Amino acid sequence: MRLLLAYTLSVLLLGCTAPQTAPLSDAPPQWQYLGRTSYEERAPGYGVSHKYASAAGNIDVYVYDLQRGEWQAGVSDPAFAQEFLNTIEEVKHYARKGAYSELQIGPVQDRVIAGHNFRSVSYRFLRHGKRMESLTFLTARGGKLLKYRMSFFTPATFDIHAYADKFIEETSRELENSNRT
Repeated sequence: MRLLLAYTLSVLLLGCTAPQTAPLSDAPPQWQYLGRTSYEERAPGYGVSHKYASAAGNIDVYVYDLQRGEWQAGVSDPAFAQEFLNTIEEVKHYARKGAYSELQIGPVQDRVIAGHNFRSVSYRFLRHGKRMESLTFLTARGGKLLKYRMSFFTPATFDIHAYADKFIEETSRELENSNRT
């Protein structure tokens, strides 16, 4: 009974702060695709983003080239390490501005997901009083950078790291192909 009550309260609390497309359960969330935004006209090289939302959190996927043209595949491009550090600095910047509090940054790791090398980092923080865990994954594919930023309310009712890998596997090729010019 206590487990059912705790589960019900967590669903209600999460539903107050994020679009709800399906109730939380032990199964991974169902994501609603909210659309694509192009930044090229006002900021050439910044590409496009794709936004997904669910009661569990949100996911932003960015495909961009910083006006460099072809990036070497994976994480080996000479400029890749600095771009990855820039993603961490961006999160720190928002924490300094008050968007996040109690920011904790996890270790940087290189991982293979869906046969592609990604560099990743995790963050834990409070946002609007809600505990969150966020994961960033960056790689170069198809000559462009492909960045996933996934933020989940915690505690989650599913393994967010396993889910992140699955989401990347299912969407990375489709997103890469949809953004070729």
